[in-house]
Amino acid sequence: MSPRALFAGRSGGFVLIVVLWGAALLAVIALTFTQNTRLEAKAAHNIVSNAQARSLAEAAVQIGLKDGIATLFQRKQSRAARIRTDGTPFACTLPGGALAQIQIWDEGGKIDLNTARGPLLERAFQGTGLALAQARRLAHAVIDYRDANTARVSGGPEETGYGQAGKPYGSKDWLFESIFELAQVPGMSPAIFDRLAPYLTVHSGSQGVDRRAAPLPLLALLSGEDRGADRSAYELPQQFTARSRQAAFTMRAAVHMPGGGRFVRLAAIRPVETYRYRYEFASWRRGPSLERDLAGVSATTLQPC
Repeated sequence: MSPRALFAGRSGGFVLIVVLWGAALLAVIALTFTQNTRLEAKAAHNIVSNAQARSLAEAAVQIGLKDGIATLFQRKQSRAARIRTDGTPFACTLPGGALAQIQIWDEGGKIDLNTARGPLLERAFQGTGLALAQARRLAHAVIDYRDANTARVSGGPEETGYGQAGKPYGSKDWLFESIFELAQVPGMSPAIFDRLAPYLTVHSGSQGVDRRAAPLPLLALLSGEDRGADRSAYELPQQFTARSRQAAFTMRAAVHMPGGGRFVRLAAIRPVETYRYRYEFASWRRGPSLERDLAGVSATTLQPC
């Protein structure tokens, strides 16, 4: 074979390799572009689905107002409330195949950190596993935190106790604005707070809890034993109870979209003029989505909201 022919053969092989590498590079670029397009499309779909879930969750709050809270104040009580105010979940379907779960709590069924009596606070803290002496100190610390003076309640910390507990601040000496402020009280641990948080409020203005509206786990905690769903079976001292003034409610509206979007709206609601169905929102925030939300629920078994 002549040198020229040999060179031509080698050149052809090199060109073939360059072409193959170029084709492979183009294929990689095309594949990357396709994957990015799919990811962007999926992200856009999730954004739309979550936005739809948010809008429907806010619509579900209005349904809760109409079919839960407003029904309580209807003069003729022409119909029973579809949605109870003791936290019982109510599930229904919304447009587009969405599923909604609405829960309403009468805050009168919870322990108000600003007005609860000392013995009620003691019993609640005991229910989390604290010994009586520890529960009493913590109850006194809560009262010290919320009272409007610097005088130390017997067993409470006031200013010196905060320093001894390693807190860089003193007692607030004013009302709790949120249940999350409880974490600032000396002696309060994350475990105790997490256990009690679902049963605490700053909105009811009541010294006790209304057993008709109280969550069943709270009744069990205060009575020391679980007596099932029969509220009348729970024996509570009279100083632990008070009739709800129905002055405030908490609502949780969770929505699941068929496309995977989810949203939870939490609202604290105060009736202003019940005969005109006027309300004000004391708080309005996004809540966490929970695994138990709409667990085992199918759209085929539910009625429209």
